[in-house]
Amino acid sequence: MALRFYNSLTGRKEEFSPSRPDFVAIYSCGPTVYDYAHIGNFRAFLFVDLLRRHLLFRGYSLKQAINLTDVEDKIIQRAAERGMPIDQYTAPFIEAFLEDLDFLRVLAPEHRPRATEHIPAMLEMIAELQRRQHAYVADGSVYFRLATFSEYGRLSRIDPEQLRAAADGRFDADEYTKEDLRDFALWKAASADDAAAWASPWGRGRPGWHIECSAMIQDLFGPQGVDIHTGGIDLLFPHHENEIAQSRCSHPEGAFVRYWLHNEHLLVDGRKMSKSAGNFYAMVDFRDAKRIKDLLGRGAPEELLRIYERGNLGVAIRYLLLATHYRQKLNFTFDGLLAAEQAILRLRRAAERLSEICGESAAVPEQTTSPWSALSAESLRLFGDALDDDLNISRALAAVFDFVRELNILLESQRPDAGQAAAALNFLVEADRTLDLLRADPPIPGSSASADQKQRERIEALIADRQLARAARNFTQADAIRLQLDQMGVAIKDTPAGVVWQWK
Repeated sequence: MALRFYNSLTGRKEEFSPSRPDFVAIYSCGPTVYDYAHIGNFRAFLFVDLLRRHLLFRGYSLKQAINLTDVEDKIIQRAAERGMPIDQYTAPFIEAFLEDLDFLRVLAPEHRPRATEHIPAMLEMIAELQRRQHAYVADGSVYFRLATFSEYGRLSRIDPEQLRAAADGRFDADEYTKEDLRDFALWKAASADDAAAWASPWGRGRPGWHIECSAMIQDLFGPQGVDIHTGGIDLLFPHHENEIAQSRCSHPEGAFVRYWLHNEHLLVDGRKMSKSAGNFYAMVDFRDAKRIKDLLGRGAPEELLRIYERGNLGVAIRYLLLATHYRQKLNFTFDGLLAAEQAILRLRRAAERLSEICGESAAVPEQTTSPWSALSAESLRLFGDALDDDLNISRALAAVFDFVRELNILLESQRPDAGQAAAALNFLVEADRTLDLLRADPPIPGSSASADQKQRERIEALIADRQLARAARNFTQADAIRLQLDQMGVAIKDTPAGVVWQWK
């Protein structure tokens, strides 16, 4: 089955065909780092992580860029209020964003460009637009002349003529100098007291937001642009529409972007996230026990801290944000987060049962075809085919959990040998290259998660002691250990593959 993606530009699913065989160039709009990124922002990055991993699964090589917008009006204003340069102001938010991505297991891109590092490319693109009569200067600022690009509005299905009425009464004072209210700034003239400004042929100033991505794409990937451009649906207009106008008009020979993929919004308890509604959660709030306790005071369940202490909070958020198709709105709830952890534990129990049977022989292939290898091969086919269809994660996860159900049925009736177990386990291993759910979050030194690792080691030791007591037919001691584990909140189950335990 061929890869197919829903292209926002054409409004339909299309067979994927990159400009170069077996190589994909991807650009993803990153955050504007004026504050900590909220949990809704990360849906876009988990969506593109799924996209990246599936392309790798299908044998493509790729290069991906996720930019950091580190110069923008809010950044300049807040840095000035605090009396610091913008790079000093943005540094902690950039560091937190990168740590958040690691917490959610998002693979690092090949490029992480910062807008302030590509000012020369922006100046060059603006000058080319001016040379081609697509831009003009007014009082030291440079504006894109929208009337010169007849394709404007194709991505957003917006009639450019209707923009004039929409813009009326909704523009800043400096925009009175425009030829047309629809025109947008490529370069903004700096005032005398602006701390963040760069020299340009038009005087000191700073880039407009839209030119930044266009210039970085050209700088990193050349005038031919990229195969896939991703971002949240809120960026489709005007940001991505303006990107197309700038890039196509400065380099009309280039395609710029072949496929536009946009993810839908994240809702919280059915409402738009906002600080006034009290449902605004910075991603950083989920990475530290102290911050989580603050969330408990705002109505989060106590179990949230338990998930963190079990080393499963990052992966549970990952699962929750991935498990709904990227083009559907996703409703974030804490109940959904608890259910996500249970789904992950179900997968891990299946993998653990097979791993225990494999033992030291996990790499030994099965010599003959059996229900175990057939189940694994068919599940992997269904999993891959689902993601080939515009990243249909619902069908892909259905293939995973159908596998677990069928596996448990097989294990009830027969015990596989090591080779058969390895053949079955292969599906979970291969699927997890894309999903990345089977490993727990690493313990954080000095945190409650680190203490939890010691508790896990204690539990494993008690289970081993119970097994020795049972082997010696000392059932009184075995029952006492089981009671001790129960009081610790641990449920154990004796299975043919060994003892399986989980938190209650």
